[in-house]
Amino acid sequence: MGRAITIDTETILKAAREVFIEDGLLGTTAEIARRAGVSEGTLFRRFHTKEALFFESMNLPTHPEFLERLHERVGRTTVEEELTSFVHEMLEFFERVIPKIMLMVASGAGARIIPSADSPPVAAIRALSNYLAAEHALGRLRPHDPEIAARMLIGTAWHYVFGEIVGINEFSPMPKHTFVRGVVVNLLRGLEPETTKI
Repeated sequence: MGRAITIDTETILKAAREVFIEDGLLGTTAEIARRAGVSEGTLFRRFHTKEALFFESMNLPTHPEFLERLHERVGRTTVEEELTSFVHEMLEFFERVIPKIMLMVASGAGARIIPSADSPPVAAIRALSNYLAAEHALGRLRPHDPEIAARMLIGTAWHYVFGEIVGINEFSPMPKHTFVRGVVVNLLRGLEPETTKI
């Protein structure tokens, strides 16, 4: 009896990348399997979900390390220092991710890029909201809506990187360190605890 033919993971990822670029998340696992020369069962044995296959094939991390460690920042140094480091890490991440997402959108597939409540962008909002709520619980931030603050910070960072990619920042230049400091300082002006005046 002959040895079973094995298909390497890169062959599957290449087929998936082609399908996702052409059809977005509307691309089917059946088509990916056909192009890779494997069964759909093989796909799901190697990648437990279609979303996992998408992120792996597009080289998008599903659990960015800077988000995984965000809870460790609670109560360390100052909130300003922690958020400044976090925003710098987020910008580096967005510089890698946004061009790939733009490629997906430009494919005209029309599919939603964020298919579930556990997708990394949704998890990022949740993780940053939890961090801000924990800092409030320690008395280091005044009462606020942590999800609104998280969305503001993430959205502003996303816009900065998008501006770099499409050339907006050529006409309204701002160095990265100036941007990060300004965003964090301005956000915290509204969130710092009120001091008792004598």
